[in-house]
Amino acid sequence: MQKKVNTKLGNAQEIIKQYGLTGSDFNNDEIIRFRNQVTVLKDTRHHSYVRHKISDVLVIVVLALLADADEWTKIEDFARKKEKWLREFLDLEHGIPSHDTIQFVLSILDPHQLSQICLKFLMDKIEALSEMKRRENPFKKPDTDIVSIDGKTSRGSAGNITGQEECRPLHTLNAVSSSYGICIGEVFVPDKTNEIGAVEDLLEILDVEGAVVTWDALNTQKKNIENVIDKKGDYVVALKGNHPNLHEEIRDYFNDEVLWLNNPLASFHKTVDKERSSIVTREYILSKEIDWIYDKKSWKGLGAIGCVRRSVIQMNGETTFEKQYYLSSITDVDLFARSARQHWSVESFHWQLDVIFRDDLNNTREKKSAKNLQIMKKTALAILKIVQPLYNKSMKRIRYSLSLDFENEIENIFSALDIEKVKSQLEGK
Repeated sequence: MQKKVNTKLGNAQEIIKQYGLTGSDFNNDEIIRFRNQVTVLKDTRHHSYVRHKISDVLVIVVLALLADADEWTKIEDFARKKEKWLREFLDLEHGIPSHDTIQFVLSILDPHQLSQICLKFLMDKIEALSEMKRRENPFKKPDTDIVSIDGKTSRGSAGNITGQEECRPLHTLNAVSSSYGICIGEVFVPDKTNEIGAVEDLLEILDVEGAVVTWDALNTQKKNIENVIDKKGDYVVALKGNHPNLHEEIRDYFNDEVLWLNNPLASFHKTVDKERSSIVTREYILSKEIDWIYDKKSWKGLGAIGCVRRSVIQMNGETTFEKQYYLSSITDVDLFARSARQHWSVESFHWQLDVIFRDDLNNTREKKSAKNLQIMKKTALAILKIVQPLYNKSMKRIRYSLSLDFENEIENIFSALDIEKVKSQLEGK
């Protein structure tokens, strides 16, 4: 079985579980703090036609998303139902904006700027809460962060816009941090065929120093690897047929069973897990014997090659096997195993966006508003992850609970995010 990983999100969740506040301690400070942070967003509207503040619209959107509203019309319906409560901390000088206005406002915002503001709000919360937990054991260092990169297509956004060419679906390249447990960066690409070049753009905005970066075989390119090393990161990246000669050579190398039994340059790790109704065994081997690799120097920072053998035993006794091969700059087999295994987190993240926030069904054709709505969904998803210990149930059910008793439930959530109050609770324990 895998050992429990020491992450910043995990530490933050433990503090919230032990010392998180209830709605009785609530004020609007955290919502107002978020509202104030987004006021710096550039507003390109002509001042003569501005009736609704960007900050008011974005607060409405993130609160509505938390309350189980996924579409523009539902976001408007939520705001109209909660108008009296929203007026406690929003101006709303001209009332509640229509769903068309909400979508228009999101269409004028720069996605990268919006993403960075939301990300800072979230990471500051996780950092502060995690630091409270770390003080209990200041000598226990957090585990190495694994940054997993993969693409997601929002299929519902494809279609035709009247009088225009066919609208391609929105494709996003996301980076998910194992330490923070959230998406820490994204790049929107015109279509999936452009994903390879988009990794370079994504790495430009990511801080990967001291982290291990993972991605699938499609993006295992020499330039991408070079960029990771230049930014003082490490990599564990999959290798398949897009580099046929190297893939075949490494596959043949690991097919030598003697290597798995006795090789001083190889190290091993094994896990056995029960996953649903199956028993899954993973055997990891990492070999530093790489001088034989042709053109080795062109793979910057290459320190080892790896293989993961995965066997699955079903309840009926049927067994399946598969192997995956890797290029790695790290030579520690335990970290290699965690990095290879952790790559699933970005796939899980995409699943959560689709299942919890119905992102795949979003049929917004105007791409900028679609991008920014996805960013707001990621923000809401991150908030739910942080406060999940307050509920001890799925994030989908938390959203449903919010829709049933919004004012009380949202107060619990934002009370838990009030760092100063949680700190006072902790110090007075």
